[in-house]
Amino acid sequence: MRKVQPSIPDPWLPGLSQCFIDRSTPQCPRAFFALYFSSAMQEQDSDVKGPVNAFTSAPAGPNARARTPNRGARSTGNLPVKITPTHPSTHDTLYRSDGISRNRHHTWVLKHFRDKIVWNVDPEKFVKAVWDFTFDDIPRVPFPGPGRPSRVPPSYKLQATSLQQYVFDSRERPSYGPLSELANSLLRQMYGSKSTTGRIPRKFPAQYMVRDRNYDDDSHTKEMLDLSFSTANPDGGQRPRWDFEAAFVEVKRTRLAPPPIPSQLATISEQDEGVAQAGKRKRPSAEEDPRTAVQTTKRGGRDAAEEVAAQPEEAEVSNNVGQAVRYMNDIMSANVRSFGIGWLVEDEHMRLLYGDRMGVVITKKFRFLHEDQRLFALCIGAMGRASVHGMGIFPDLHFPANEQEEASMNTYEGAQLRMTARRPDVPNSEEFQFDVDVEAGRIYTEFGVLGRGTSVIPIRATPDTDTSKDPAFKDKGLVAKISWPHALRRAEDSLITAVRRELRAKKPAYLRHVVELKCSVTRTLDEINLPRLAMGLRPDETDERVCRTLILARYQRLEEIGSVERFKIVYIDVVRAHHWVWTTSGILHRDISTNNIMWYLVGDTIYGVLCDWDLAEKNVHGRIPSNRTHAEDEGDSESSRSPSPTASQETDGTAASSKSGTTASSKSSTAAPSKSDKDAESQESDCPKRPRYRTGTGPFMAVDLLRTEAPPFHLYRHDLESFFYVLIYVCAVYNLAQMKFGHLIAWECETLVEIGNNKRNFLDDALAYDTMFANCDPAFKPLVASSGWVRSLYKRFGKVEYLGSSIRRIHMDADTGDELDADEIERYEELRAREITYEKFMQILGAPEDIPVDDAP
Repeated sequence: MRKVQPSIPDPWLPGLSQCFIDRSTPQCPRAFFALYFSSAMQEQDSDVKGPVNAFTSAPAGPNARARTPNRGARSTGNLPVKITPTHPSTHDTLYRSDGISRNRHHTWVLKHFRDKIVWNVDPEKFVKAVWDFTFDDIPRVPFPGPGRPSRVPPSYKLQATSLQQYVFDSRERPSYGPLSELANSLLRQMYGSKSTTGRIPRKFPAQYMVRDRNYDDDSHTKEMLDLSFSTANPDGGQRPRWDFEAAFVEVKRTRLAPPPIPSQLATISEQDEGVAQAGKRKRPSAEEDPRTAVQTTKRGGRDAAEEVAAQPEEAEVSNNVGQAVRYMNDIMSANVRSFGIGWLVEDEHMRLLYGDRMGVVITKKFRFLHEDQRLFALCIGAMGRASVHGMGIFPDLHFPANEQEEASMNTYEGAQLRMTARRPDVPNSEEFQFDVDVEAGRIYTEFGVLGRGTSVIPIRATPDTDTSKDPAFKDKGLVAKISWPHALRRAEDSLITAVRRELRAKKPAYLRHVVELKCSVTRTLDEINLPRLAMGLRPDETDERVCRTLILARYQRLEEIGSVERFKIVYIDVVRAHHWVWTTSGILHRDISTNNIMWYLVGDTIYGVLCDWDLAEKNVHGRIPSNRTHAEDEGDSESSRSPSPTASQETDGTAASSKSGTTASSKSSTAAPSKSDKDAESQESDCPKRPRYRTGTGPFMAVDLLRTEAPPFHLYRHDLESFFYVLIYVCAVYNLAQMKFGHLIAWECETLVEIGNNKRNFLDDALAYDTMFANCDPAFKPLVASSGWVRSLYKRFGKVEYLGSSIRRIHMDADTGDELDADEIERYEELRAREITYEKFMQILGAPEDIPVDDAP
């Protein structure tokens, strides 16, 4: 009996009507593709075909036409509480001595991302919302290729040889070349190749390239792509970099069944009913070749925000989706991006993904090589037309372009940051232009798709511009800090300005110890034109973020300090500056960590600088609410939190005593700013109530803030405790020879509560103390000796924790029926407040409480 060979999908795509767009949205990040192939999914998956009922998984958004309320008039007192960090950042959770391993990353994604995804959005409407691109935007007449047969009218075609190789060879690596050629062939047909006469210039002429090799070691993870969409083509021994990948393609071939036979396939042009549903293409007339029928009618008059509907959520995050989200984390953690786009293909089914700092969106599946070939062509066309900003690069970051205004992204050499911003205390905006300073180091972006996503770019004023002639920028090393903080937070630039204004008036000697702000700009989601809004997926007010860019003076990282003597000077500088900032302006930093303590040299003199004030708050009467309710103990950190509502409890400005060991009525550990309680209460009542959440970087947070119950007010003493943990961390893991920090595994846990438990054990156990410093660098051993800084502070903070445990014991007894002894609690709180103060802290450091007159500038 003769064996019947399986057939392949019909390669011809119907011609598509011509309608060019004159722009591409500048907010879409580098897209990515994750392609998978598994056989039996179609029979089990009911959402492959047909419409699905609308349902929003997360985050919940208002209706499509909802607008942002007037920010000057809005009140946040009744907003639902949804910002809920009890987990450290994604990086702190996943990073170990071996970096961020694939298995650890994958397990974390499967556990934490299901409720951060909006599922099963319509693909065509997704493309419209993200790129403002429709079938009408694909050129009607394709560019002819070499050896292409003459057809009237001409039609788009999937490259036959590549299609055959791809379908018949189910091995993974042999699929890379054919798959990339299928996509590149469509790009050439739509826009022409580089050698084509009259080709359509592309703002970002990327191609699909086979990678399948190790990536640059400086990336957050060791993930390796199979294919990518990029203009970067590393030569010889050069490794590709995540920074310059405009899209990625992950191929998984697990096909068990043979390809479908001809009777199971139908060309797109013959599926009139299906096309009318997916592409709204006009039914061809009897005179037209059904394979080359051209759509001439416009599609849909409604806004994309009205059409893009979320669908029923998945029961769980599958391994395939989990891997796609892993790559979303990777792509959003390199270069500077507003959001990310991806493709996930399982056998003949494809899904599109979108991710920004507020969550992930996934479309429903479509059969990209069969009846939904038009959607495949639509995606290729949209990406081929997009600019570098349309592929997601931050809109103010520009890469060099040729005479046809085609930009290439394969190096930061020649890249520029162009922005409109304001100087501190100046009402009018100005234009500024900076070059990326490639000699000063690499661009750093915080790991993970969710959260603030802070990027730091070393820059210098562009020569021969007004910016370079300005004394504030001329010949100075600068950095641009780009982040996505919560809209309800007080802006970091306003906090820095307030801090420096008060210091200038009262303690000018400390200006040199606080980061210097040059200019800044903050834009809303509407102003940045984030595609999420075009999808009708505006986040709730408590989840909404803004995009903020700060231009700051450039400093050196703490780990580059190079000697214990220098470290001691910098450490004393920042502890002292932190105190006088709090005394003069009533602002607490609240995120003391090794990342936020930096330094610089003036001649041979070293100065410590306190940076990153984005979590700071005004301390109106000696203490700050910790901004988190007890109802939210199971939430995630700001950089990895759930966008789903977990509570609707309001913040109470007069909270009762907390079992954590600090009450709302506890005294400040040093004199509060000069302001009467009456005035403070009046000011507090006029301020919008913010959702409550823990603040800080897990390994350096005070133990009071790392408990399962509602956290207490954030006290000045808690920042002193964070300085103590910075000292411990440096002594325990700093490698002086390599000028590099190691890992303190006990404080790098998945939850803040775990970190708190380990810290309490450290404060309570002398053996744990000895174990902590077993590998202390010899130069730092005097600091951990019996009479050193660390041991002396260890005794003080150990006593504070012991007294706190006594308070918790009183609460436990009250829970079992005893009367709550409020007077005894108050007595213990006063003892805690007196145990460690700024004066006692500086006495242990052997340093004056104020800058000596001789040292003042």
